[in-house]
Amino acid sequence: MARSEDADARAARWEREAHDLATQVAFLQEELALVRRKLTESPRHVRQLEERIAATQAQLARVTENNERLVATLKEARAQIVTLKEEVDRLAQPPSGYGVFLTRYEDGTVDVFTGGRKLRVAVSPAAGAVATGWKDGPAGVTA
Repeated sequence: MARSEDADARAARWEREAHDLATQVAFLQEELALVRRKLTESPRHVRQLEERIAATQAQLARVTENNERLVATLKEARAQIVTLKEEVDRLAQPPSGYGVFLTRYEDGTVDVFTGGRKLRVAVSPAAGAVATGWKDGPAGVTA
């Protein structure tokens, strides 16, 4: 009986090992099928990635072109703003009053005739005319 039990134990162990090996073979076959499927899908996946790269590059080119147009528009707008600011500054200056020089006085003032009235006004030192010696007279300034 010992031999029969020993043979039964070996047979049971052999059946377990055979079952384990069959399970491993099935698992490996499934894994092999998965790897083969991935291998066949790989070119398609690469193609999809290449298409996405091409689409992204085209979008980048469009965005770059739009950016360049916006930069040019902003530069043009800035130039127009500067021009308009200069014109506003020019138009905002007080009106210039012109008159005819009549007489110079020692205290640095002069009489001028402007707008139908005779006015005594101070002369700016920046004018420099007081120091150069204006001559009196209705004809205006003569040096």
